[in-house]
Amino acid sequence: MNRMTVEEKNKIKRKRKRIDNVYKGLTLGASLIGVITLIAIAGFVFIKGSGLVSWDLITGDYYAAEYHLVVEPDEYCYCDEPEDLPEGSVYSSKWGVAFGVTQDGSGSDQTTITYISDDSPLHQAVDIYDNNDEIVVREGLKLNRISFRDGLVVIPKCGLSTIITNFEDSDAIDELYLSGEGGGIRGSLISTIYLIFITLAIALPIGIFTAIYLNEYARKGKVTNYLRQLIEMLTGVPSIIFGLVGLVVFIPLTSIMGFSGKNLLAAAFTMAIIIIPTIIRSTEESLKVIKIDSVVLDNKI
Repeated sequence: MNRMTVEEKNKIKRKRKRIDNVYKGLTLGASLIGVITLIAIAGFVFIKGSGLVSWDLITGDYYAAEYHLVVEPDEYCYCDEPEDLPEGSVYSSKWGVAFGVTQDGSGSDQTTITYISDDSPLHQAVDIYDNNDEIVVREGLKLNRISFRDGLVVIPKCGLSTIITNFEDSDAIDELYLSGEGGGIRGSLISTIYLIFITLAIALPIGIFTAIYLNEYARKGKVTNYLRQLIEMLTGVPSIIFGLVGLVVFIPLTSIMGFSGKNLLAAAFTMAIIIIPTIIRSTEESLKVIKIDSVVLDNKI
């Protein structure tokens, strides 16, 4: 059997080193591309989205409030135009209201009420659908459509001057369709807090007492081992499976209890069965550590 010379061995080592350097270069290049892509995405999201973050986003409701109003005033305002009227707004002295173009949460233009006088006939508006909700025509409401008594229908695309001209020429409004901006996350935040508390109220007692029983009182045997294996298996189940369980089991179950549709209690039950195995494992490990520490302390004493 021929033995390789030192020069041949060095040649093979140099070749392997070159191949390794190529692979390292490819790995580094792929990593750099991934990092640069992530930085670009994060920068784009920050630049485009930072201007949309506001206090109204946090405190506002997701669904916009909608008003379908009819206005048949006894008298009109004929108020002088206010000195602090927002720039770009057009004012109707007869109705005591001004409209302007503003931007919504996504940066799109919309026609809104930028000023309304306390004496404006719009405060006499009545809901077409006779809802009992209090009607508050206020600044910031979005104008969607106006149907005047003479049959003319005006939409924001007609322009501010056309809207105000028709306000000045009309004596009554058959439908004034206004809406709030919406898109807020207040409801989502509150629902999340409720979901966390209800989930913990269900999962913590079950998980902690189960762990105490398995660690302190359960006899060692096949049944206990099977239970622990099942608990371990549950920690590795994909969350989408638990979601299907919530859809198929908990939503019908809570509907029997009087809750309708996709409700918070069904979500809490689903979240509880997701975190119960983790709570059991963590509590058991904590109990084992406490037991070991107490044994070591007793031996030292």
